Amino acid sequence: MKTQAHPDAYLACDSSFVTPVADLFLDPVAISQTPIVIAVPKGNPRGLKTLADLTRPGLRLGVANNEQSTL
Repeated sequence: MKTQAHPDAYLACDSSFVTPVADLFLDPVAISQTPIVIAVPKGNPRGLKTLADLTRPGLRLGVANNEQSTL
């Protein structure tokens, strides 16, 4: 752990974050299979439904902070 903290439990958003701290914990247990979602404005004015729709020219996307999210 970067802060030298020793928590009672560690929740990671991706299994790749478990490897660096594996020697500090028992074998990990998956508790979620969180899907990636597309959130659109009410009424879905651009008709976005699939990942392919996100490649449309002129579309403005909001994404997670790459230093704080695995998305």
